[in-house]
Amino acid sequence: MYDWIPLTRVGKFIFNTVVQKYVDQGLLEKMPDDQDATGWQTYGVPGGSLRVHVEDNRIISIACYDECILNGYNLIGMTFDDAKNVLEIQPSEDVDIIDIGDTRQEVFEFDDLEAQLWVEKGKVVTVFCGPRFEEE
Repeated sequence: MYDWIPLTRVGKFIFNTVVQKYVDQGLLEKMPDDQDATGWQTYGVPGGSLRVHVEDNRIISIACYDECILNGYNLIGMTFDDAKNVLEIQPSEDVDIIDIGDTRQEVFEFDDLEAQLWVEKGKVVTVFCGPRFEEE
């Protein structure tokens, strides 16, 4: 189960932890380098759809595609309005529109949680989660 503790972890995967720990346990495997436009390395759960993004060997972001449990609710598949109620905060004003193949997704930022909800046809299809980043 991929329970999300905002700013801390998703499932067993703790933000800012060295990724090799999870690779050694057989929980993650390296994905092809061309998977991520940010230049981060990407790891996946064998046989699963969770993606872990890594910079300098540390977990910096986690993308949930099938399951992201918060307060007992799976955000994936929820209507956007229901997901906002579970999050208990409003997104930032700016909404990005991303065309993926034949579909269009809206990307909503929840800065206080370091999260993005990707919404297609009113339903959450992806949740990106991250740790709190220090201001430079």
